Amino acid sequence: MECLFGITGKGFAIIASDGNAARSIVKMKSDEDKQRAAASWIRTQLAESIRSRSPYQVNLLLGGYDAPTAEPALYWVDYLGTMATVPFAAHGYASYLTLSTMDRYHRPDMTLDEAMDLLRKCINEMRTRFVIDVGNFHVRVIDANGVHEVAL
Repeated sequence: MECLFGITGKGFAIIASDGNAARSIVKMKSDEDKQRAAASWIRTQLAESIRSRSPYQVNLLLGGYDAPTAEPALYWVDYLGTMATVPFAAHGYASYLTLSTMDRYHRPDMTLDEAMDLLRKCINEMRTRFVIDVGNFHVRVIDANGVHEVAL
């Protein structure tokens, strides 16, 4: 079902993805850690693409923390290679249903608790309006201390 969220706040970035491994409307697994799988897949695809003449396409959200400026960053990259720095983002079906919620409630000076509440609102919106169960989410916070997996 491919839901991916990114939110920045004061000193952190949050990346969250659903844990579903599915094909069409059939859910085969609900505890898949797609963030690790996505990073591994992107790395493999980039490595193979460098060594071939085949074009590749990938949409991604890249979240991080810039230590020299002490600022979080969230980058949106699309399959054409367009990159934009964004305060919040969503990929997959989530983008159709939750970007308006993020636009309404996001603030650049959000605390981690406020950003987690916003993430919960987005996930609840998916559970309410999306016809297919989105399952569990893997949430990681990126800040000055590194990357931490957190529970909703």
